[in-house]
Amino acid sequence: DRFGISANINYHQTDGYIPQQADLRGAIDQPAGGGNANVSFKTDYTSPEFRWYGRANYYNSNQNIGRALADNHQLTVNVQTGATWKLSEAETVEANAFYLQQNFTTNNPSFVIPGDRNSAFLSNLHQIPSTSIGGYTQYSRTINEIFRSVQLGLDLRQIQSVDRSQVFSAPGASPTTLDGYGKQLFVGGFGQASVFPIPKLEILGSLRLDYYRNYESKQVSAPGGTTDFANEDRVQLNPKLATRYQLIEPLAIRASIYRAFRAPTLDAMHYNLLVTGFSLRSNPQLAPETMVGGDVGLDLNISRLKGQVNFFWNEVNHAITPVATSFFPVFTLQWFNVGKLRSRGVEVLGEVELAQHWSAIFGYTYTDSTITSNPADPTIVGNRNPNIPLHSETVTLRYRQPEGLDFAFRLRANQNIFASTDNTVKLSDQFILDFNVAYPIYKNVSAFVIGENILDDSYLVSIVGANWMGAPRQFFGGVNVTL
Repeated sequence: DRFGISANINYHQTDGYIPQQADLRGAIDQPAGGGNANVSFKTDYTSPEFRWYGRANYYNSNQNIGRALADNHQLTVNVQTGATWKLSEAETVEANAFYLQQNFTTNNPSFVIPGDRNSAFLSNLHQIPSTSIGGYTQYSRTINEIFRSVQLGLDLRQIQSVDRSQVFSAPGASPTTLDGYGKQLFVGGFGQASVFPIPKLEILGSLRLDYYRNYESKQVSAPGGTTDFANEDRVQLNPKLATRYQLIEPLAIRASIYRAFRAPTLDAMHYNLLVTGFSLRSNPQLAPETMVGGDVGLDLNISRLKGQVNFFWNEVNHAITPVATSFFPVFTLQWFNVGKLRSRGVEVLGEVELAQHWSAIFGYTYTDSTITSNPADPTIVGNRNPNIPLHSETVTLRYRQPEGLDFAFRLRANQNIFASTDNTVKLSDQFILDFNVAYPIYKNVSAFVIGENILDDSYLVSIVGANWMGAPRQFFGGVNVTL
């Protein structure tokens, strides 16, 4: 009654599709196929005063990214455990810990002749082992009808990684090496309280103190030598204040303001990518970016309609952004801390019960994401951020019988998307129709079919290194068995 185990095994294999735009393909372009396997195991124990779980996961993936000689391999192993103690009717303590080890290997080609997609050579390969360890603990207490709940906690995470790369300047050339090393430590302490000064008004306040340290950062090149980078520490206080007021029974208004920060990843600081026609360069001297923002919204819940409207505004300072440093013969980007980015807009979400078993789910988001400051290149100030659609919509029509047939059609749409910060090239508007059907066959056995992009819409999703197209029409089917 108190002890349980569960396991999951998943394997996926596909021949893939050729992502390069059809009229621009050459001999090096091929289907982006691959396969992956995932095995997970979990055990848990539950009693009235104590709960515990342990989980282990193994993941192995092999992938070609659509070009000859362009292969990725990822192997990940992680374990996690945690427990919750009920100290009294009002108090609980929770603690969790994890360990993750990953090894990523990638081979990347370049053109033999710049711009000619008929011949390529292996220009660089990377081996990137990384390890992460950490955990958190949290104390929770309910007090009374006014001070509903209080949480206090502490979390910690340490990450270390190295990018071991070999670079070949031409076919048959001897390699040069560039290894990037780095470690990061994150520690956070937080507290949160939920207060109801009157029954219809909730005030939720939280405060988080973050400590970030980047250390033992260096690059070792041959020929060349070792370059050590100074350690960096950062402490930031991140508050959040949110409130919600139930105006009348079906309608509530809410608002929040907040501040946060994001440290640069080891990937952006030390990983140098060079692929066919494109290069992304690291920057070991990146600093964290910070954000301030707020939102206000309405919640509506009447008999057949549930919905919400959200207005949001965020400003990111010292934004970590790739900036173009060269256009020929290789289009090259490098990570920099630029000035400011601003994102503002509105989001509308809802679900309507149309009839028995029938419902419609809809969503619309307008996002004005703009570069408001960039000392490195003032000409792009006022431009929209790339790869963020100005308009996004989704509409789903669903039929669902309890313990019976479940099917849905879903339309996904994105419009007005720029491909780069100069806003000279737009990506395709996207209108993608999907469906899924599930049906119980017998007791704990059900069958399903999924179709994605069933109208086979052709759309451009990136121009970085190549004109990458979105996934064509795809169908999946299978059987679920629950024991």
